[in-house]
Amino acid sequence: MPPKKKPKTKEEIKEQKRIAERLRYQRLKNDPVKREQLKEKERRNYQRKKEKGIRKSVKYISRREQKAVTKEWRKHCATYRAKKKALKEITNNFVRHNTPESDGSPSPQSSVAPSILPMTTPRSDASNARKRNARKKRDKIIKDKDKKIEYYRKKSEKYRKRLERLEKAKTKKNVDTPNTKLTEMCDSPGARREVVKKGAIR
Repeated sequence: MPPKKKPKTKEEIKEQKRIAERLRYQRLKNDPVKREQLKEKERRNYQRKKEKGIRKSVKYISRREQKAVTKEWRKHCATYRAKKKALKEITNNFVRHNTPESDGSPSPQSSVAPSILPMTTPRSDASNARKRNARKKRDKIIKDKDKKIEYYRKKSEKYRKRLERLEKAKTKKNVDTPNTKLTEMCDSPGARREVVKKGAIR
């Protein structure tokens, strides 16, 4: 028989509502249209508070008021850090109590799961999607570049072979001229005397 779940306290219920609200806020931020609407709403609220005198610029408040604001800000930071720590513990407890246990002692993988599950957020999903798209674009650019390199390599090889054929044809043509034959015949003194006797050279 599975153990009975502990009843949730008011603070745990409030924290769960806060988690849901944060996730809703995160979804709004991930949607470009809704994000702009949210920013516009925040700007209107800020302007309204400035008109009522609730929010003041630093240049309009005294040194004493600045110190009071700084002190209040530090209190808020300490409260925020404490709430964040409590939220992490409550989230881990919530995952632990709502994860079905296997027979026997829990495996190391199950003990790691509570710390991994809360990290999956819409922001991380969007970040992973952007990374995948960037990787695809990079692979496509590299592939296109390799194709161009291969194309120009083949073209260069074709023109190189064509140039070799032209040089061979030119060399062969030069070898077959009368002057070339005569020069070949006069390479040695004996051959030159023979040519002179025959009247080839005057």
